[in-house]
Amino acid sequence: MIASIRTIPHLYWSRLFRASVLIGIYLAGGIGASAQIAYGQNVIVNGSGESELGSSDGNAMIAPSGWVRTGNANLLQYGAPEFPTSSSPGPRERGASFFAGGPSNSNSSFSQTHNISSLSTSIDAAQVGFTISGYFGGWDSQSDNATMFVEFFDNASISLGSFAIGTVTAAERGNSRALLFRTLNGTVPAAARQARVTMSFQRFNGSYNDGYADDIKLWFYNLNPANQMTAEIFPAVEVQWSSVPGVSYQVQWSPDMSQWTNLGELVVASAASTRFFDRTSGAERRFYKVVRITP
Repeated sequence: MIASIRTIPHLYWSRLFRASVLIGIYLAGGIGASAQIAYGQNVIVNGSGESELGSSDGNAMIAPSGWVRTGNANLLQYGAPEFPTSSSPGPRERGASFFAGGPSNSNSSFSQTHNISSLSTSIDAAQVGFTISGYFGGWDSQSDNATMFVEFFDNASISLGSFAIGTVTAAERGNSRALLFRTLNGTVPAAARQARVTMSFQRFNGSYNDGYADDIKLWFYNLNPANQMTAEIFPAVEVQWSSVPGVSYQVQWSPDMSQWTNLGELVVASAASTRFFDRTSGAERRFYKVVRITP
């Protein structure tokens, strides 16, 4: 019965995504010496912190290249004592390190700014979209968390808008040392010429700032249908969501977000985060959602 299911909370727009990626046909213009932004590519520098090996104990301060640090934000190794390990919930293909709020401070951050003026014509025509994504978490039942912001500025450095993901709660993590996937899509505000990306870490309990982040990404795409083509880039799609152990979920797919079809059998969650893989070879596009089966 329809009444026996409900849409799982906290999936946001991030849980509805395409198995194919819209890649804009980008015509580079001669706009001074500004960096050329390529559609469909992550513009974040060192978004997984793999340019350096993180601290082995959480206290030795490691500065990841490409980022400007405030406070004691730090780069840690997976498996450092009392921190998430390589087998903790988090990025499936993770490296050796992740970002953390660091020792003896309640607020810290890493940030970097990108010149996006090479997309100015399309931006001013409201034809440039963006996606931000990453993995975010914390320590056991503590409320420490990490948030990713992308803020857009015009040529006069006036803010045109800010967007955020992350802030994963202890309840969403199942009170475990876990990093959960979050993502958001949006449209770049007209007149934007710079994009500042910030990882902000907040401490609420204990002495260590245990907000965690990894695999930070920002990419842009062209919203003008005349400048788009569809290209399949992966033979399978991974669907991941926050889950309750022992509860059953049904993954569904749709070609147009109007008619939904069950995909495979019910999935019984065994952890605070659950993954489902769908083979997409030959499929032009697919949207996904997850429903929770109520008792």
